[in-house]
Amino acid sequence: MCERTAADQPSASTTDAIEAACAVSAQGCDGDVELIHLCREFKALEDMGRSSFPGGINHIENDADRDRYMKPICDMQEAILARICELRAVTKDAMIARAQALVAFSPDLLDEPSAGYWDQRLLAALLRDMTAQRPLASTIDAEFLRLAARAQEAQAAFVASVERWADVVHMPPDAEAEQDRLFLVADDLRRQAMSMPARTAADLRAKARMVLDTIGLDDNDVLPPGDQDFPAWSLARDLLGGWA
Repeated sequence: MCERTAADQPSASTTDAIEAACAVSAQGCDGDVELIHLCREFKALEDMGRSSFPGGINHIENDADRDRYMKPICDMQEAILARICELRAVTKDAMIARAQALVAFSPDLLDEPSAGYWDQRLLAALLRDMTAQRPLASTIDAEFLRLAARAQEAQAAFVASVERWADVVHMPPDAEAEQDRLFLVADDLRRQAMSMPARTAADLRAKARMVLDTIGLDDNDVLPPGDQDFPAWSLARDLLGGWA
């Protein structure tokens, strides 16, 4: 929602409203309580800010008045965001809270395009499952995991082929055809798997691995915060519980 232009200080009533929005109780396991609390604060502030725009329940028609209203909200969000990005999600609840904060700020990330960049489509599918208004099922979705495993196998075979012929100027036609086939097989299996909802923590981790398969990483398998794929990479890394 930010960055927004704003001026002056908020009124006492505005400050009271902001403080009330931040009084969100934290729930979750030890180590992630702070992160969950901050994500909920961030989301509450985002909802408050959006309500002042056209269509919101607290719509402020005058732009200057709305800027003054938004200034303290943006300042608090910026401070909260720094800590949210610094903390590492460990539990499922913390990962879901982080995903919900991201969707609150950029709800269009849930709009999975029928075509376009793979990272956008995969991130939309991942966020859709993580922010679904239902608890994760306790049973493993065997069909989904079967497709995901086959996609990983095909991806591994494709990567092995690329590495094998990386230093060869002219690949043999049959090797090139096989490499193309492996790419298409992996892509097709990945599309099938990603179109299915993730019902368990294991499903979410499998989707995270497929997200990482589509992101170009450096030699250390990391991305800088400024990279356009950083949000997807960071979320997938947290889901996998470390550097995958």
